[in-house]
Amino acid sequence: MQFVYGGYSHADNSVAFKNIQKTYVMGPNGRLHMLRVQWSLEGKLLGLNQGDIMTQLAELMSIYSFPNQSAGFPGTPFYLQNGDAIGGVLVTGPITHGEIKGAEGVTYLRYGFSLQADFPWAINGQVLAFSETTSFTDNFGLPVTVERLPQNAPPILQTISAGSWYYGTQSGSNTVAFVPADYEPPMFPQYLRTSSGRAREVTFQSPEMCRGVPTKFTTKWKYDFISAVPFFSYPNVVG
Repeated sequence: MQFVYGGYSHADNSVAFKNIQKTYVMGPNGRLHMLRVQWSLEGKLLGLNQGDIMTQLAELMSIYSFPNQSAGFPGTPFYLQNGDAIGGVLVTGPITHGEIKGAEGVTYLRYGFSLQADFPWAINGQVLAFSETTSFTDNFGLPVTVERLPQNAPPILQTISAGSWYYGTQSGSNTVAFVPADYEPPMFPQYLRTSSGRAREVTFQSPEMCRGVPTKFTTKWKYDFISAVPFFSYPNVVG
């Protein structure tokens, strides 16, 4: 079989796999996000003399100094299509070789190199992480009192209101694969605390990148509520 890298073709049967490793990149919620393929390869150059070997070696070093090329054995499952990989095929280990001694480096030379490619596994918009919290603060609607320290009498609690407010907060974050993430709407739009001027906060974070390609987007939100009557809700759950 003949190994190719971009437009360069190695001599037939001169390159072989030393190791193939495949790992799944998981999202925070345990869902599959990407498939990472790593190849470690070794090859052998044959030449007429040391000058010929060094010329071939210099050409290889130059070729593998440029990433983003399709690579592998065409027509077999062992082929990394550059256009399908996130950010293209990466050269993680440039051309390396051992000691040049004796016949090694004169009539032949063994060398090695490594490639890596990440492929999308999750569909666009799939949730990778979701969390939300609802919290409620109140005084059971009881009258509001203030602490007083009279000059010539014991401390007292003075009632200043016949009742009290019920407060609530809804906050969370959403992380999805490859496209901008949505945010949850307010649970109690009729109770938004508009008097504060900060009833709604929505934050769009810059995405996590893989070789210049956005792979994860996170959006955060927070709502403040106020009501004259009790209200309650459990947070949203998104798997």
